[in-house]
Amino acid sequence: MTETPWLTLALAAPLVVAIVAFARRRPTRALVVVGAAGSLALVGIVTALVASSAGVPRADPWLWEGAPLLAFDMLSASMALACGVLVLVVAIVAPRRELAPTPVALLFVTESLVFATFAMTRVVPLVVVWSAVGLPAFVLARSVRGVPRVVARTAGPLLVGTAAPLVVVVLLRDGAVDAVLFGVLFVAVLGRMGLFPFHSWLAPMLVEAPCVVALPLVGSCTGPYLLARLAVPVAAWSPRGLSVLGALAVVGALHAALLALGERRMRYAVAYVVMSESALVFAGLCTAEPYAMRGAMLFSIGESFAATGLLVATGALESRVGPIDVSRYHGFHRSMPRIASVYLACALAAVGFPGFACYVGEDLLLEGEVHRQLALGVALAVVAALNGVTAFRAFARAFLGPASADVASAPSDLLPRKRIVFAALLAAQLGFGLLPMTLLRRLPIESSWTGAPSRAGPALDAPSGPSIEAGREVGAPAAVAPAR
Repeated sequence: MTETPWLTLALAAPLVVAIVAFARRRPTRALVVVGAAGSLALVGIVTALVASSAGVPRADPWLWEGAPLLAFDMLSASMALACGVLVLVVAIVAPRRELAPTPVALLFVTESLVFATFAMTRVVPLVVVWSAVGLPAFVLARSVRGVPRVVARTAGPLLVGTAAPLVVVVLLRDGAVDAVLFGVLFVAVLGRMGLFPFHSWLAPMLVEAPCVVALPLVGSCTGPYLLARLAVPVAAWSPRGLSVLGALAVVGALHAALLALGERRMRYAVAYVVMSESALVFAGLCTAEPYAMRGAMLFSIGESFAATGLLVATGALESRVGPIDVSRYHGFHRSMPRIASVYLACALAAVGFPGFACYVGEDLLLEGEVHRQLALGVALAVVAALNGVTAFRAFARAFLGPASADVASAPSDLLPRKRIVFAALLAAQLGFGLLPMTLLRRLPIESSWTGAPSRAGPALDAPSGPSIEAGREVGAPAAVAPAR
């Protein structure tokens, strides 16, 4: 049975929910949750069909001749499932004040665009839809009341300004502009992921903007996905350029980790940790090594869940007691033990504590980076250590120590619905952390740049896989020359 009708429904369902939500004066939480659950169920059906079907995955985007416009393989299906789960989590835990018509409509428009990004098989539609994923955040910054000026000034222009040139270059592309395409691809991904030097919008967006738009935009993994699908095959022509961008990613990760370490405001410290961990994904994909690339994609999925839990737990705490200054102890674990437990568990998952999915992904990408460039691998290990120190320091200062005067007047702990959501997120983290091979063997990462598609990819217990120079001989030149 073909998955195309179900895939079309999965793309259209969020748009229908967005129209209904925008038409209502005050969308109910039940409407938002049912819409998110329905979209996730449709993606789950498509994923089940893809997993049960035989044959090779969809064609490389640079070699799209004869391929259908929409298709999933296990890489895109895994990313779409992660996005669907994230939207459902946001729909359940978002504050009631954020469930206004415009933010809710933008939430589902973002989800539909993300699903379409994962489903597109041809370069031009893929790039156009990928670039459009930032438009809801641009609309949010311009039209929703209460969004800080810093978000309005930086988020929209950076998201649109870094992605628009990519569409132009791809439309005009021929063999003479491969170097330009290579650079523009990475600039667009840097802007989308909020990495150095385009980092000014990410922390304010995560802290100040409504989570119903900020979290799906940041946690949808569209930046790493575009790297795996398009950027790494093009980079086979310029391994030195790939190394330079990997070094830039390490600099960005270290920069964000130091910002987090010196930040006194708890929510901003957490946002900088999320930014730093995202840069690790970028660095892992720039190695173009099979181990590191698979680890980076697994780390990206795990980090989206962990970061969502971490940011929501921090927001829940500060919504009850106000901004937290991490330069002193507050002792809130006495009045809010469940929030303290959730924060600690999500913080450990986010920084790659053993047993969680991020640990497996981070270990693989660090191993790949160490094999490629020892100095950069050591720098990434230092970044991981700094982020761990920051996350635990924020926990200790907020929840441990003697009780402050704020504890006596603190509101109630987590609501039951949020407890269930956080428990499910942690269960998913532990599941992928304890049984990582279930997903790792199904991610056809190498087929994007070796020119040899395979549903499961090479075995992970085989040698470390072809280098970027070997990729030229295996088939990379063909992978970057689109059929005319």
